[in-house]
Amino acid sequence: AAANPSGDARHGRLFLLGVGYDVNTRLLDTLAEQNGGVSGYVRPGEDLEIAISSLVDKIGHPVLTDLKLDVTGARIADLQPVHPPDLFRGDQLLVVGRYLDPGDAQVDLAGKFDGSDARSFHWPLKLPERERGNDFLPRLWATRQIGYLLDQIRLNGETEETKQEVVRLALKFGVVTPYTSYLVQEEEPRLAQQLGGMPGWRAATAPPGAGGGYGGGQGGSFRRGWWGEARDSAGAGLAAPSGAAAVEASKATQAMRGAGVAAAMPSAPGASGAPGEATVKTLAGKVFYYDAASDTWIDSDYQADAKEYDVEYLGNVYFALIARRPDIARWLAVGEKVKLRVGKSQLFVAPHATETLSEDMIDAFGS
Repeated sequence: AAANPSGDARHGRLFLLGVGYDVNTRLLDTLAEQNGGVSGYVRPGEDLEIAISSLVDKIGHPVLTDLKLDVTGARIADLQPVHPPDLFRGDQLLVVGRYLDPGDAQVDLAGKFDGSDARSFHWPLKLPERERGNDFLPRLWATRQIGYLLDQIRLNGETEETKQEVVRLALKFGVVTPYTSYLVQEEEPRLAQQLGGMPGWRAATAPPGAGGGYGGGQGGSFRRGWWGEARDSAGAGLAAPSGAAAVEASKATQAMRGAGVAAAMPSAPGASGAPGEATVKTLAGKVFYYDAASDTWIDSDYQADAKEYDVEYLGNVYFALIARRPDIARWLAVGEKVKLRVGKSQLFVAPHATETLSEDMIDAFGS
């Protein structure tokens, strides 16, 4: 308290290391977050000396502290990380967010070098209306945003609003969370209507106890079953303040919040899977769910109540469309029957379909 007077928690830092599973992760993580530091955990059987030496080496070489990041000239939402952390030797700062309007903007980064020497950096930024070369960014942002929301639930308790936002993002971007495995049953009717009104559709999530891998700039990964101990409630594992589940949850959410690559979602082999079983594929930034009843891959952005155009699989219009819009070809490669949304336009591709998208309309598709 003396080092961090009220209203300024950035003078002193707390770097905390929990050993074993008998630690209060909620307390340690809260103290670290409120005091500008980081927390880490050593599982039983792991080498404590390596963990301590890594921490000492990290905090012994600060590069830029008290960071402040501003983006001017554009409306930016949901930046992750919310508060840029101090940078130490070997670190990188990766910030992802959503912008609401295209145009020119500027990024300003300020901080202190060697504890007192103020430094600032400025970069011009062009925000295009559509950028087809960075398809990985939406899922990367979603992974970090979900990790942040799960941490809020861990540290501050579950709210219905936060839980539903985690579920929405997880299903839209195909990111495995402790919630989607359990809440899918209650979400299924709404999502089935949203994704085409097909009764055979089921959201594709890992079963309880399955492990999805999460790589990130901060390291760490989901270990198998860290939420599987509380199968009656997805929030129960997140709510545990101590124990193995609490440690694994803390490490998992930290890995998501610092992810440098988008999280991967386990997938089954498409139409060859067992009838009624959920499958999912991610292609060039889009997530497709497989509906076994209709043998159709459905874009997670697809809206059942919006107009769609029918295109015959491997027909003349099909090839004319991908010739003029090569970016669409990578999504259509998901299967012979596909429901796809691009911009405000929607396609239903199927063998022997009666085509409603004419060649004259192709140029306007996706606008």
